Amino acid sequence: MVDVKANGLDRFLANPDPGARVVLLAGRDRGRIKEAAKRIQSHWLDAAPHAINLQVFHASEWRGNPNLVLEALLSPTLMGGQRLIRVVDADKGLAKTIESWLDICGQAPEALIVLEAGDLAKSDGLRKLASNASNAACLFFYADEARDVAALIREVLINDHHLQVPSQVEALLLQSLGADRAISRGELEKLALYVGDELMVTVEHVMAVVSDAAELEFEALLHATSLGDFKTVDREYFRLINAGKNPNAVLSLVQNHFAKLYELRVLMDSGLNFAVAAGRMRPPLFWKSKSKYEAALTRWSDTKLHKARTRLLDGFVDLRTTGRPEIETAHRVLFALASIANSVV
Repeated sequence: MVDVKANGLDRFLANPDPGARVVLLAGRDRGRIKEAAKRIQSHWLDAAPHAINLQVFHASEWRGNPNLVLEALLSPTLMGGQRLIRVVDADKGLAKTIESWLDICGQAPEALIVLEAGDLAKSDGLRKLASNASNAACLFFYADEARDVAALIREVLINDHHLQVPSQVEALLLQSLGADRAISRGELEKLALYVGDELMVTVEHVMAVVSDAAELEFEALLHATSLGDFKTVDREYFRLINAGKNPNAVLSLVQNHFAKLYELRVLMDSGLNFAVAAGRMRPPLFWKSKSKYEAALTRWSDTKLHKARTRLLDGFVDLRTTGRPEIETAHRVLFALASIANSVV
């Protein structure tokens, strides 16, 4: 089968090709990949599959012995019926196993394998294998664009929860929600629960409930920078860059993060403890991140935060006026901030 194009993804997921015995889900948007795997699972089995008919392998289980996956595919179910195997974090280490399955699946028990992979190059062995096989399908998922997020807002709030969403509320949600489908859906479900029996979503509802999902996507990098964790800064920064993020956008979110730290620092220096200061933040801090903000503030004095602000401003000037490579320039700024976090000044 050929690769399923972007405009054919929903059509395939609504009615997967019955001739496909391998479905490869790949790309940068792990949230959409997870959703797609669940839709295929529901279609192949049912909404609440019997545990015997469904098996999920994580990387820690299959990587040392990929033949376990093939054994699961070839094992008939005690209850009869179709069988589905999901493999999380699939990569080229499974290529030989999948090749063997594609060769014999016509004579094997009726089973489907769904491979949840990351962003695979065209030269990747697993991708080439699935793309060239007549009984396999490849679906690729990339970060949500604005139109995708708008469609998700309509799906969750209007179609599922029957709420009214004024244009200014939709605009605020588009600004707040990020490119990861799973995070965005979670934020919208939380918002719908908060709105409850009210018929219309308001700006106040959004401000009270929705965390900045775009920021959540960058969360590990933001906190690693303010905590002086060079290793995580390096790993997360290049993960985001490889996912297509712009260095200017990265520094803008870092600047917003440090603005929150500065606001908290001012409140605490006025005599408030962290819990009270955090309670005054608008919009509220994401509850799972509060402990990281509190830990960072043990490192950041008013003086150090002013240094960070100056270094960020210098970084933006470098990005926009010097012509130096953007990726390396932003990376140096992040390392400079982490250095300030670890300094004793």
